[in-house]
Amino acid sequence: MAKQQLIESQIGIALGMHHAGSSQRAIAEQLGVTQSAVCQLLRKVKITTFKTRGPRRVYRKSTTDRDSRRIARLAMKFRRITLQDLTNRLDLNVSKKTIARRLKEIGIRKRIARTKPHLTLQHMETRLL
Repeated sequence: MAKQQLIESQIGIALGMHHAGSSQRAIAEQLGVTQSAVCQLLRKVKITTFKTRGPRRVYRKSTTDRDSRRIARLAMKFRRITLQDLTNRLDLNVSKKTIARRLKEIGIRKRIARTKPHLTLQHMETRLL
């Protein structure tokens, strides 16, 4: 069974109820979580040390702005090229998933081209008339 994640407001309610003297079972029923999740929370977090979570970590991009422009220019030049071929042509040390993300950020959508339906006998006969 997966661990239940509590959001900050639920953590604050749980700590306040515990500080007021409520049982773990009552807290769990109020929040709609299991009693073991409340128990683990109360063991980990104290009311005096509870703070809001900090901002999420911002990861460094593996491509520069110049690389992103180069990706876009090559994708527009060779419109029917696959992502793997695009990655191989660029000579960058990045995955095709990264190339796909950069294209999405720029607004270029790579799709599989539709094939034209083949002519049936009926089509050929009507064309000859």
